[in-house]
Amino acid sequence: AETDAIVSVLLADLFEGNPPAAVLSASRILTKLLRNATSGNPKHGTIRLTNPKIRQHVVNARGALDVLGAAGFGEAKEGGEYLSFRGPTSSALINAICAGLETKIAELDPPAA
Repeated sequence: AETDAIVSVLLADLFEGNPPAAVLSASRILTKLLRNATSGNPKHGTIRLTNPKIRQHVVNARGALDVLGAAGFGEAKEGGEYLSFRGPTSSALINAICAGLETKIAELDPPAA
């Protein structure tokens, strides 16, 4: 329950601070980044903030970088263009963040009937 409360506060800024299309694209990319980071493949542990897609949908989306920070990403070097995954604060937290993002994706883009 404590994790759920943390996640809802964490995602509120993203969900309420951006237009629906931006929330949808940021949520999709964040989910992919978090799932990849926890897959154990080291090459998925680094995010280049200057990547055009990351810049447009994550860096420019209010609250999105906070989500990555809470999930265990930090600056690879001071003032650098890379974030690196330092290991999850807790896998339960990452799973809860992904679940929250996936719920929002389904809400904004319902699967075709």
